[in-house]
Parts: sequence; C-alpha cells; structure tokens
Amino acid sequence: MSASAFGRSSLPCHKSRPGGDLLGRLVRSCVAILTLETCESGFAALELKPHIQANLQRIGYLTPSPIQAAFIPEALKGIDVIGQAQTGTGKTAAFLLPILERLREERAPQALVLGPTRELIHQVHDEAKRIIGDSGVSLACIYGGDGFSRQIEALRAGAQVVAVSYTHLRAHE
Repeated sequence: MSASAFGRSSLPCHKSRPGGDLLGRLVRSCVAILTLETCESGFAALELKPHIQANLQRIGYLTPSPIQAAFIPEALKGIDVIGQAQTGTGKTAAFLLPILERLREERAPQALVLGPTRELIHQVHDEAKRIIGDSGVSLACIYGGDGFSRQIEALRAGAQVVAVSYTHLRAHE
C-alpha cells in the first residue's frame, strides 16, 4: 500500500484520528528541536558518567548524531524508545550508552542485547569495547561457530553486558 493511501503520512493512525496529521508534525518538530539543541551542546549535555564521557572523547565521539541526541535522553529516563535511522548514523552507540550508563558494579548479567546475525552481535560487542575502554565493564559475545566453553566461561566470569544472536540464546539456558 502506498503512503498516499493514508494521506500525507505513511502511518494509518494519523489519518484515522482527528488532528492526527497535526499531532504527528508537532511531535516530529519537538524531536527535531530537542535533537538540534543536544547535538549543538555535545555529549556533555547528556550527563553521562565521567569515564564514559572521557572514552567518548578518546574515540572521537564529540557530538551526538541526531538519532543519539533524540534516543539517549529518553532511554536514560527509563522510557522505552524505538529509533530508526540509516546505516552509519550511530544507532549502536545510541542504545549502548544508556545501557552502559545504568550498569551497576555487580559482576552479573545486567543487559542482554539480541541480534539476528553474528556480524551484528560482533558490531555491538566491538562498539561496546570501544566505549567502555579500560573501565572494567565485562562483556560477552555469544554466537554460533565459536567455542561453547569460552562462551560459558565469559558468562560465569560475570559478564555485565551479553550480546547474543537469537539462534544461540536458547543454547545457553
């Protein structure tokens, strides 16, 4: 079905609700304003832990991308957020930063990141390693084709963030 079937918006709910198109434009405008303000003031405006701020500077992340500026503040408040952006816009860091910010010092799984492929799980794991630097946060990367015993050991060692492919999640129950 084409976007024109629903009027000016591709979302059917906007046409079915009175004023829905106006509401959609208002929400998009507010997100755009918040994103612009956060982007201009840099990651410091997000009030992340000092070691995360330092690591972001070390790896060259000086200014949040629009997806990061819109997503991170809401996620830090504990609000469920869905984000969509093109490849290469910083989505991985957008969801990892709130996870890393909220970790406790306890050496136990605290966050589970699910991905459809080994490549995406590696991307999440590698990006998390870059962001955490030498902060001591423990990560595990679990996927098929790698030694099962190494993966079990990473979990037993107290991985705080576990990135796992969908197909291998059940193998570790």
